[in-house]
Amino acid sequence: MLDHALSTSYHGVVVDLAATTFVSIAVTRELAAATRRADRNRLDLRLVTGSPRLGLMLTTTGTLPLSRCYDSLPSALGG
Repeated sequence: MLDHALSTSYHGVVVDLAATTFVSIAVTRELAAATRRADRNRLDLRLVTGSPRLGLMLTTTGTLPLSRCYDSLPSALGG
């Protein structure tokens, strides 16, 4: 689904993970790979992390520094 969104977008994609309480290592790898694909294609990929726990998981796996993260959907859409 994320690949499709990135391949059909002209500007960027917002992934809303605010309600997510856990992500696997496979998901963090996919998010990191999607961020690199977006950067290569000059697209803006924004992640709504919402919870500090999710932010910690993304930081621990090294995904957070690669991504543009926001605390809420309105801030991701407006920022």
